[in-house]
Amino acid sequence: MPRISDDVTTDTEETKSLAKTDLESPETSAEGSTVLTDELATGDPTESTTEQSGEVAETVEKYMIDESNLSDYVGKPVFQEEKIYEQTPVGVVMGLAWTSMGGSTLYIETTFVEEGEGKGGLHITGRLGDVMKESAEIAHTVARRIMLEKEPENKLFANSNLHLHVPAGATPKDGPSAGCTMITSLLSLALKKPVRKDLAMTGEVTLTGRILAIGGVSENSHHNNSVLAS
Repeated sequence: MPRISDDVTTDTEETKSLAKTDLESPETSAEGSTVLTDELATGDPTESTTEQSGEVAETVEKYMIDESNLSDYVGKPVFQEEKIYEQTPVGVVMGLAWTSMGGSTLYIETTFVEEGEGKGGLHITGRLGDVMKESAEIAHTVARRIMLEKEPENKLFANSNLHLHVPAGATPKDGPSAGCTMITSLLSLALKKPVRKDLAMTGEVTLTGRILAIGGVSENSHHNNSVLAS
C-alpha cells in the first residue's frame, strides 16, 4: 500500500490555517467573495485601481465596422462595378475608355445576323462617333484578312451579315483606340473562342494591322483592379 509522507500532512494543516485566515479577513464576505474597499467603491466607474498591483484598467470603447457603416470611415466608392458579364461569351471583349471622371471599361459585342452566299457585311450601333465607326470598318477589314490568311476555309466574314454594338447605347462614344478590341471581338466570333473575362485592351489599329502607341493607360485602368490591361 502506498505510504503518505509527513510532508503531506504538514501541507494540509498549513492549507487549513490559510483558509481560516482568509475567512477572517475584513475584505472578504461570508461567501468568500471579495468586498470593495471604500476607496474602490467610490472611484471613477470608467477605471478601477487594485490595491494589490496598483495598475489602472481603462475601459476600451469598441467599434464594429461592417458593410453598413464602412463608407462612414473610408468614404463612398468613387466608381461602381461595371461588369455586365461574369464570363464573356464568344464575340464579346472588354475595352478601356477615358472619361472626365477617369478610366472606365466598355464592352465590344459582335454577333452574326444571317448567313448566305456573298452576304458579308457589318452593321454598327452604340451611338458611335465618326472616328469610332471608321475604326469598326478598319477592324472588319483587318479581321477578314487575318482569317483569310490563317483559316481560308472559314467563310464567316464572306457569307455572314454581322452586327457590332458598344453598350450603353445612350452614351455617346468616339475615338480611334477601340480598334484592337473590335478586331479581337470579330475574331472571337469567327473562331468561336471566348476571350478572358479579366482582359481589357485599347489601341488604334491601322489598315495593315499595326497597333499604334497608346496614352492614358493609368487613367483608363486605375480603378479596375480586377482587370489585366493590354
